[in-house]
Amino acid sequence: MIHALARFLRFLWHVLDGLRRVVHLVLMLIVLVLVLALLSTTPIAVPSSAALIVSPSGALVDELSGTPFDRALEGATDGQRETLVKDLEEAIDRARDDDRIEALVLSLDEMGAAGLTKLNRLSKAIGRFKGSGKRVVAVGGGFSQGQYFLAALADEIYLNPLGGLFFQGFGFYRTYLGSALENLSIDWHVFRSGEYKTLYDNLTRSEMSEVEKQESRVLIDQLWAGYREHVGAARSLEPVAVQRFADDYVNRLRSAGGDMAELARAEGLVDELLTHDEVERRLIDLVGEDAEHGSFTQIDFRDYLAATRLTAGAVVDGEAKVAVIVVSGAILDGEQPPGTVGSESLSGLIREARQDEDIRAVVLRVDSPGGSQFASDVILAELALLLSLIHI
Repeated sequence: MIHALARFLRFLWHVLDGLRRVVHLVLMLIVLVLVLALLSTTPIAVPSSAALIVSPSGALVDELSGTPFDRALEGATDGQRETLVKDLEEAIDRARDDDRIEALVLSLDEMGAAGLTKLNRLSKAIGRFKGSGKRVVAVGGGFSQGQYFLAALADEIYLNPLGGLFFQGFGFYRTYLGSALENLSIDWHVFRSGEYKTLYDNLTRSEMSEVEKQESRVLIDQLWAGYREHVGAARSLEPVAVQRFADDYVNRLRSAGGDMAELARAEGLVDELLTHDEVERRLIDLVGEDAEHGSFTQIDFRDYLAATRLTAGAVVDGEAKVAVIVVSGAILDGEQPPGTVGSESLSGLIREARQDEDIRAVVLRVDSPGGSQFASDVILAELALLLSLIHI
């Protein structure tokens, strides 16, 4: 028995050791590929006359989730899931004063979820670009509600004839588990103070309460009114026309013979229905042709940032600065990766800003649903130290 056990343990050791070697080899190969990719990168040049392509991928965020290594692996396998709003703002604002950039092209097919605050920030940047007298063009195979919020600002909106445009306003939905938990003999004891404490209603009720409907509608109606007014102003339409499009979409689509693209054009929500090749020719007429690639001269906003940041002035020590600290994600205890808010992680950033004599002000950009009370108190204590220093 002892010999058999010893042989089994030796076998298990060899298996684990072999697995360790394989994992190390895979990691070394990944690092090698990344290094070679960086070394083979050629300098990016901005064409003398081009359109800046604004093509966000995935959700619009204030802070990318995960570590840089995690994001590199994710980008190599699944593609980009998030785009920084500040990168889009920076690219658009730089292009506004760049004589080499003649137009802005909004290519929004890959854009995912985006809150209205982030969309508003981008819409203001697009408005500043239009204020320079340069043209803005939006192109797409179709536009979701969030995508159209930005596309509506364009001087021309080109929709593919096989595409469509659809929005239905805002809503609030939750799954109520009260009956299910009761049938499973699971009891929840919720202690609340005040009439408008509805966080755990989904666990104690089987439907939305009148109180929750009331408080939800106040917020939803405000958001939807802002959306209608924004789109109406951008497209020279009355907000009520946007409301009718959302409310009576099925009947209007039936009247258009089921053609979603034609309905959007007839309602004045897009300007023309153009195929990809037709859009290419329009943009060639606008900014010129790139004969090498058989397309219009263009540069993606990521490449544009990489090229222009090399020539931008660096921050000089001794100059007054404003620190912008992003508070994005759920608030948790301790050190946490980007995309969440760790009490120690965020407190360290605040402390660093407090101890930097060149920093004269601190801006907290908060995009968080809340979280740990203890972690919040830790962060609050560090903020109190910062405020006491400012008052002195």
